[in-house]
Amino acid sequence: MTNIYVKSEFALVMAQSAFAFPAKEAPTDDELLTEVTLALYASVDTLGKNFNEVFPERQQQGELEQAILNKVLEK
Repeated sequence: MTNIYVKSEFALVMAQSAFAFPAKEAPTDDELLTEVTLALYASVDTLGKNFNEVFPERQQQGELEQAILNKVLEK
């Protein structure tokens, strides 16, 4: 894991993040996931893909929410 120096927590909130699914199946810790999330993931092939490839609409919604939050924090 790469260490990243951040001078301000504000930068962490403003940063964009990306989520990628594992390239091969591994045992999951399902107890952390809701039934809705488990059902959502069960219906699609996620192996080796990033979140945007699998759920583009959800990615767009997340980016919109992040942009709105960023504007609020900048004020």
